[in-house]
Amino acid sequence: MNSAHARRFNHGLAMVGIFDLLLGGDGAQVIGVLGIAGGIATVNVYTASLSRLAWGFSNDGVLPAYFKTVNRYGVPIRALKTLLSIMAVVITITFLTGKHLEGLITSVNGVFVIIYFASMLAAVKLANRKQTPLIILGCLFCFTLMWGLGWQMGYALLLISITAPLLYWPQINKRNKSALKANCL
Repeated sequence: MNSAHARRFNHGLAMVGIFDLLLGGDGAQVIGVLGIAGGIATVNVYTASLSRLAWGFSNDGVLPAYFKTVNRYGVPIRALKTLLSIMAVVITITFLTGKHLEGLITSVNGVFVIIYFASMLAAVKLANRKQTPLIILGCLFCFTLMWGLGWQMGYALLLISITAPLLYWPQINKRNKSALKANCL
């Protein structure tokens, strides 16, 4: 391959170069369109899945009954509208504060660490005693990651401070109803 030809197809991404060779120079556009389509599809799947999860939690009594409503197509419409509203608020706040995508991505890392840590705590209850050293090692790993993430754990801690009361609310409500029934008898 001569140097002019090599320069023409020398992109930062190998995939773009391959598509340029296959399509005669339009590789960047094809990869761009495929990337955007893939991103939209991913967001749609996550949004639909999370609204269905909220609906399921509502049916199980973990979340308020408000989210049980489905439309004629079986879509949990209230859960979906609530989720989309939260997404709109987050996007608006992100825009108004001038936060960059990289900052958002690093903020979310703390959420994954918290989820992993919660799974380790669940393992204490669910796994057999022989697994305790591995569970302790997993918890120590989580604490190391939390320390390494530093201030970026703030987002995860904020989410926990908002969602934990919402998750415990139905349990407290059930206890109060049970106590009220017991007192009435």
